[in-house]
Amino acid sequence: MSQLLFNITLIISFMFAASIVREQIIYRVEGINRYKMYRLIYYGCSYGLLGSILMIYTIKIDSTIILDLRFLAVTIVCLYAGMVPAIIAACIIGIMRLLLFGITASGIIGAATIMVMALLSGWTVRLPYRPFIRFQLMNSISLLCIFFSLSFLFKDIMHAATIIIYLLPASFIGGCLMYLVGRYIYVSRVTTSQHKKLSKMFSVMVQNAKTGTMIETPEREVAVINQTFCDMFDIPGPPNQYVGLKSNQLFLSHAPMLKDPARFLKTVESTVYSKESIVDEEITFINGKIYARDYIPIYEGHVYIGHYWEY
Repeated sequence: MSQLLFNITLIISFMFAASIVREQIIYRVEGINRYKMYRLIYYGCSYGLLGSILMIYTIKIDSTIILDLRFLAVTIVCLYAGMVPAIIAACIIGIMRLLLFGITASGIIGAATIMVMALLSGWTVRLPYRPFIRFQLMNSISLLCIFFSLSFLFKDIMHAATIIIYLLPASFIGGCLMYLVGRYIYVSRVTTSQHKKLSKMFSVMVQNAKTGTMIETPEREVAVINQTFCDMFDIPGPPNQYVGLKSNQLFLSHAPMLKDPARFLKTVESTVYSKESIVDEEITFINGKIYARDYIPIYEGHVYIGHYWEY
Protein backbone atom coordinates (compact mmCIF):
# COMPACT_ATOMS: atom_id res chain seq x y z
CA MET A 1 0.00 0.00 0.00
CA SER A 2 2.85 2.39 0.76
CA GLN A 3 4.17 1.91 -2.77
CA LEU A 4 0.77 2.71 -4.25
CA LEU A 5 0.51 5.84 -2.11
CA PHE A 6 3.96 6.83 -3.30
CA ASN A 7 2.70 6.40 -6.89
CA ILE A 8 -0.20 8.76 -6.17
CA THR A 9 2.11 11.37 -4.63
CA LEU A 10 4.46 11.10 -7.59
CA ILE A 11 1.62 11.59 -10.08
CA ILE A 12 0.26 14.69 -8.33
CA SER A 13 3.72 16.25 -8.01
CA PHE A 14 4.36 15.55 -11.69
CA MET A 15 1.07 17.20 -12.69
CA PHE A 16 2.06 20.46 -10.99
CA ALA A 17 5.56 20.32 -12.47
CA ALA A 18 4.22 19.62 -15.99
CA SER A 19 1.83 22.56 -15.71
CA ILE A 20 4.61 24.93 -14.64
CA VAL A 21 6.90 23.81 -17.48
CA ARG A 22 4.05 24.23 -19.97
CA GLU A 23 3.43 27.81 -18.85
CA GLN A 24 7.12 28.68 -19.09
CA ILE A 25 7.86 27.05 -22.46
CA ILE A 26 4.92 25.81 -24.55
CA TYR A 27 2.63 28.77 -23.84
CA ARG A 28 5.15 31.17 -25.40
CA VAL A 29 5.05 29.50 -28.83
CA GLU A 30 3.80 31.92 -31.49
CA GLY A 31 0.85 30.86 -33.65
CA ILE A 32 -2.27 29.10 -32.42
CA ASN A 33 -1.87 26.04 -34.70
CA ARG A 34 1.74 25.49 -33.70
CA TYR A 35 0.78 25.98 -30.07
CA LYS A 36 -1.90 23.28 -30.27
CA MET A 37 0.48 20.85 -31.97
CA TYR A 38 3.26 21.41 -29.45
CA ARG A 39 0.77 21.20 -26.57
CA LEU A 40 -0.49 17.78 -27.73
CA ILE A 41 3.03 16.44 -28.21
CA TYR A 42 4.21 17.94 -24.91
CA TYR A 43 1.39 16.42 -22.87
CA GLY A 44 1.69 13.06 -24.62
CA CYS A 45 5.44 12.84 -24.01
CA SER A 46 5.19 14.22 -20.45
CA TYR A 47 2.59 11.75 -19.28
CA GLY A 48 4.30 8.97 -21.19
CA LEU A 49 7.37 9.78 -19.10
CA LEU A 50 5.23 9.79 -15.97
CA GLY A 51 3.81 6.35 -16.76
CA SER A 52 7.32 5.06 -17.40
CA ILE A 53 8.56 6.43 -14.07
CA LEU A 54 5.63 4.79 -12.30
CA MET A 55 6.77 1.42 -13.67
CA ILE A 56 10.09 1.87 -11.87
CA TYR A 57 8.32 2.35 -8.52
CA THR A 58 6.11 -0.65 -9.02
CA ILE A 59 4.80 -3.64 -7.11
CA LYS A 60 5.97 -7.01 -8.38
CA ILE A 61 3.35 -9.73 -8.29
CA ASP A 62 5.85 -12.32 -9.50
CA SER A 63 8.97 -12.40 -11.68
CA THR A 64 7.06 -11.18 -14.76
CA ILE A 65 3.85 -9.51 -13.50
CA ILE A 66 4.02 -5.92 -12.18
CA LEU A 67 1.33 -3.67 -10.78
CA ASP A 68 1.24 0.12 -10.65
CA LEU A 69 -0.89 3.16 -11.47
CA ARG A 70 0.56 3.95 -14.90
CA PHE A 71 -2.92 3.75 -16.44
CA LEU A 72 -3.91 6.86 -14.43
CA ALA A 73 -1.31 8.82 -16.39
CA VAL A 74 -3.17 7.89 -19.58
CA THR A 75 -6.66 8.62 -18.26
CA ILE A 76 -5.80 12.02 -16.74
CA VAL A 77 -4.04 13.27 -19.88
CA CYS A 78 -6.93 12.00 -21.99
CA LEU A 79 -9.47 13.85 -19.85
CA TYR A 80 -7.73 17.24 -20.02
CA ALA A 81 -5.81 17.06 -23.32
CA GLY A 82 -7.66 14.53 -25.49
CA MET A 83 -7.14 11.23 -27.25
CA VAL A 84 -3.99 12.13 -29.22
CA PRO A 85 -1.80 12.85 -26.14
CA ALA A 86 -3.26 9.74 -24.48
CA ILE A 87 -2.19 7.58 -27.44
CA ILE A 88 1.27 9.19 -27.50
CA ALA A 89 1.63 8.55 -23.76
CA ALA A 90 0.43 4.95 -24.15
CA CYS A 91 2.96 4.30 -26.95
CA ILE A 92 5.80 5.60 -24.80
CA ILE A 93 4.66 3.60 -21.78
CA GLY A 94 4.27 0.44 -23.88
CA ILE A 95 7.76 0.78 -25.38
CA MET A 96 9.30 1.50 -21.97
CA ARG A 97 7.50 -1.55 -20.55
CA LEU A 98 9.34 -3.76 -23.03
CA LEU A 99 12.67 -1.97 -22.61
CA LEU A 100 12.62 -2.01 -18.81
CA PHE A 101 11.32 -5.55 -18.23
CA GLY A 102 12.14 -7.38 -21.43
CA ILE A 103 10.19 -8.61 -24.43
CA THR A 104 8.14 -11.27 -22.73
CA ALA A 105 4.55 -12.44 -23.10
CA SER A 106 3.50 -10.34 -20.09
CA GLY A 107 5.40 -7.33 -21.47
CA ILE A 108 3.74 -7.54 -24.87
CA ILE A 109 0.31 -7.98 -23.29
CA GLY A 110 1.00 -5.07 -20.93
CA ALA A 111 2.04 -2.83 -23.82
CA ALA A 112 -1.01 -3.83 -25.84
CA THR A 113 -3.29 -3.31 -22.83
CA ILE A 114 -2.16 0.27 -22.24
CA MET A 115 -2.83 1.04 -25.92
CA VAL A 116 -6.34 -0.39 -25.64
CA MET A 117 -6.87 1.73 -22.50
CA ALA A 118 -5.85 4.87 -24.40
CA LEU A 119 -8.24 4.14 -27.27
CA LEU A 120 -11.14 3.32 -24.94
CA SER A 121 -10.40 6.39 -22.83
CA GLY A 122 -10.44 8.50 -25.98
CA TRP A 123 -13.88 7.15 -26.78
CA THR A 124 -15.12 7.60 -23.20
CA VAL A 125 -13.95 11.21 -22.92
CA ARG A 126 -16.37 12.16 -25.70
CA LEU A 127 -19.42 10.90 -23.83
CA PRO A 128 -21.90 13.62 -22.74
CA TYR A 129 -21.24 13.22 -19.01
CA ARG A 130 -19.66 15.46 -16.41
CA PRO A 131 -15.82 15.35 -16.38
CA PHE A 132 -15.66 13.52 -13.04
CA ILE A 133 -18.02 10.78 -14.27
CA ARG A 134 -16.05 10.39 -17.50
CA PHE A 135 -12.80 10.14 -15.57
CA GLN A 136 -14.12 7.46 -13.26
CA LEU A 137 -15.55 5.59 -16.26
CA MET A 138 -12.10 5.65 -17.85
CA ASN A 139 -10.58 4.31 -14.63
CA SER A 140 -13.18 1.55 -14.44
CA ILE A 141 -12.57 0.56 -18.06
CA SER A 142 -8.83 0.56 -17.42
CA LEU A 143 -9.28 -1.76 -14.43
CA LEU A 144 -11.39 -4.08 -16.58
CA CYS A 145 -8.62 -4.15 -19.18
CA ILE A 146 -6.10 -5.01 -16.47
CA PHE A 147 -8.44 -7.73 -15.14
CA PHE A 148 -8.77 -9.41 -18.57
CA SER A 149 -5.00 -9.17 -19.13
CA LEU A 150 -4.22 -10.74 -15.76
CA SER A 151 -6.86 -13.43 -16.28
CA PHE A 152 -5.24 -14.33 -19.59
CA LEU A 153 -1.75 -14.41 -18.09
CA PHE A 154 -2.64 -16.28 -14.89
CA LYS A 155 -5.30 -18.50 -16.41
CA ASP A 156 -7.00 -17.90 -13.09
CA ILE A 157 -9.91 -15.44 -12.84
CA MET A 158 -10.00 -15.51 -9.03
CA HIS A 159 -6.32 -14.62 -8.77
CA ALA A 160 -6.82 -11.74 -11.21
CA ALA A 161 -9.89 -10.56 -9.30
CA THR A 162 -7.92 -10.56 -6.03
CA ILE A 163 -5.29 -8.27 -7.56
CA ILE A 164 -7.96 -5.92 -8.95
CA ILE A 165 -9.65 -5.72 -5.55
CA TYR A 166 -6.28 -4.79 -4.07
CA LEU A 167 -5.77 -2.15 -6.78
CA LEU A 168 -9.31 -0.73 -6.67
CA PRO A 169 -9.05 1.51 -3.54
CA ALA A 170 -5.75 3.05 -4.66
CA SER A 171 -7.18 3.59 -8.14
CA PHE A 172 -10.32 5.27 -6.84
CA ILE A 173 -8.59 7.44 -4.22
CA GLY A 174 -5.71 8.31 -6.53
CA GLY A 175 -8.14 9.00 -9.35
CA CYS A 176 -10.20 11.38 -7.22
CA LEU A 177 -7.11 13.26 -6.03
CA MET A 178 -5.73 13.47 -9.56
CA TYR A 179 -9.05 14.71 -10.89
CA LEU A 180 -9.22 17.45 -8.25
CA VAL A 181 -5.62 18.53 -8.85
CA GLY A 182 -6.12 18.42 -12.61
CA ARG A 183 -9.33 20.44 -12.32
CA TYR A 184 -7.59 23.01 -10.15
CA ILE A 185 -4.71 23.36 -12.65
CA TYR A 186 -7.10 23.52 -15.61
CA VAL A 187 -9.41 26.15 -14.07
CA SER A 188 -6.44 28.20 -12.85
CA ARG A 189 -4.88 28.12 -16.31
CA VAL A 190 -8.11 29.14 -18.03
CA THR A 191 -8.74 31.94 -15.52
CA THR A 192 -5.17 33.21 -15.83
CA SER A 193 -5.42 33.12 -19.63
CA GLN A 194 -8.67 35.09 -19.56
CA HIS A 195 -7.19 37.66 -17.18
CA LYS A 196 -4.14 38.08 -19.42
CA LYS A 197 -6.34 38.65 -22.47
CA LEU A 198 -8.59 41.14 -20.66
CA SER A 199 -5.57 42.93 -19.19
CA LYS A 200 -3.96 43.22 -22.61
CA MET A 201 -7.20 44.50 -24.17
CA PHE A 202 -7.64 47.04 -21.39
CA SER A 203 -4.01 48.18 -21.65
CA VAL A 204 -4.26 48.67 -25.42
CA MET A 205 -7.55 50.54 -25.02
CA VAL A 206 -6.16 52.89 -22.36
CA GLN A 207 -2.87 53.57 -24.14
CA ASN A 208 -4.67 54.45 -27.38
CA ALA A 209 -7.41 56.52 -25.75
CA LYS A 210 -7.74 60.18 -26.74
CA THR A 211 -8.52 61.04 -23.12
CA GLY A 212 -5.88 61.41 -20.42
CA THR A 213 -6.27 58.40 -18.15
CA MET A 214 -4.63 57.48 -14.86
CA ILE A 215 -5.55 54.76 -12.38
CA GLU A 216 -4.17 54.79 -8.83
CA THR A 217 -3.98 52.15 -6.15
CA PRO A 218 -5.61 52.85 -2.74
CA GLU A 219 -2.13 53.97 -1.60
CA ARG A 220 -2.10 56.66 -4.35
CA GLU A 221 0.51 54.86 -6.45
CA VAL A 222 0.20 55.00 -10.24
CA ALA A 223 -1.08 51.70 -11.62
CA VAL A 224 -1.99 52.77 -15.17
CA ILE A 225 -1.17 55.98 -17.03
CA ASN A 226 -1.34 56.75 -20.74
CA GLN A 227 0.54 59.02 -23.11
CA THR A 228 -2.37 61.45 -23.50
CA PHE A 229 -2.32 62.12 -19.76
CA CYS A 230 1.42 62.79 -19.88
CA ASP A 231 0.98 65.13 -22.85
CA MET A 232 -1.77 67.11 -21.08
CA PHE A 233 0.39 67.71 -18.00
CA ASP A 234 3.63 68.02 -19.96
CA ILE A 235 5.10 64.99 -18.18
CA PRO A 236 8.25 63.86 -20.05
CA GLY A 237 9.21 60.36 -21.13
CA PRO A 238 7.20 57.17 -21.68
CA PRO A 239 4.26 56.79 -19.29
CA ASN A 240 5.27 53.31 -18.06
CA GLN A 241 8.21 54.76 -16.13
CA TYR A 242 5.77 56.43 -13.72
CA VAL A 243 3.98 53.23 -12.73
CA GLY A 244 4.55 52.66 -9.01
CA LEU A 245 5.29 56.30 -8.22
CA LYS A 246 3.11 58.38 -5.92
CA SER A 247 0.52 60.14 -8.06
CA ASN A 248 0.36 63.21 -5.80
CA GLN A 249 4.04 63.84 -6.61
CA LEU A 250 3.17 63.99 -10.30
CA PHE A 251 0.32 66.41 -9.63
CA LEU A 252 2.44 68.54 -7.33
CA SER A 253 5.35 68.88 -9.75
CA HIS A 254 3.12 69.82 -12.69
CA ALA A 255 0.43 71.84 -10.92
CA PRO A 256 2.07 75.17 -11.99
CA MET A 257 0.69 74.48 -15.49
CA LEU A 258 -2.77 75.14 -14.08
CA LYS A 259 -4.46 78.48 -13.67
CA ASP A 260 -5.19 77.82 -9.98
CA PRO A 261 -2.75 75.09 -8.83
CA ALA A 262 -3.58 75.39 -5.12
CA ARG A 263 -7.29 74.86 -5.78
CA PHE A 264 -6.49 71.97 -8.14
CA LEU A 265 -4.37 70.14 -5.55
CA LYS A 266 -6.93 70.76 -2.83
CA THR A 267 -9.71 69.40 -5.05
CA VAL A 268 -7.70 66.26 -5.85
CA GLU A 269 -7.09 65.53 -2.16
CA SER A 270 -10.70 66.17 -1.13
CA THR A 271 -12.02 64.06 -3.99
CA VAL A 272 -9.81 61.12 -3.06
CA TYR A 273 -10.77 61.49 0.60
CA SER A 274 -14.52 61.60 -0.07
CA LYS A 275 -14.44 58.84 -2.71
CA GLU A 276 -17.43 60.39 -4.47
CA SER A 277 -17.69 60.26 -8.26
CA ILE A 278 -17.21 63.49 -10.23
CA VAL A 279 -18.27 64.07 -13.85
CA ASP A 280 -17.21 66.91 -16.19
CA GLU A 281 -15.43 69.04 -13.60
CA GLU A 282 -13.66 71.84 -15.51
CA ILE A 283 -9.89 72.25 -15.10
CA THR A 284 -8.30 75.40 -16.63
CA PHE A 285 -4.66 75.47 -17.71
CA ILE A 286 -2.52 78.62 -17.96
CA ASN A 287 -2.36 78.18 -21.75
CA GLY A 288 -6.12 78.75 -21.86
CA LYS A 289 -7.14 75.16 -22.49
CA ILE A 290 -10.03 73.81 -20.46
CA TYR A 291 -10.34 70.08 -19.78
CA ALA A 292 -13.21 68.16 -18.27
CA ARG A 293 -12.23 65.80 -15.45
CA ASP A 294 -14.04 62.65 -14.33
CA TYR A 295 -13.24 60.75 -11.15
CA ILE A 296 -14.54 57.30 -10.22
CA PRO A 297 -13.66 55.39 -7.04
CA ILE A 298 -13.05 51.74 -7.93
CA TYR A 299 -14.68 49.04 -5.82
CA GLU A 300 -14.59 45.27 -6.03
CA GLY A 301 -17.79 44.38 -4.25
CA HIS A 302 -17.54 46.44 -1.08
CA VAL A 303 -13.75 46.58 -1.10
CA TYR A 304 -12.15 49.84 -2.23
CA ILE A 305 -9.27 49.09 -4.64
CA GLY A 306 -8.32 52.38 -6.32
CA HIS A 307 -9.07 55.64 -8.15
CA TYR A 308 -9.84 56.31 -11.81
CA TRP A 309 -9.09 59.71 -13.32
CA GLU A 310 -9.98 60.78 -16.85
CA TYR A 311 -9.26 64.17 -18.44
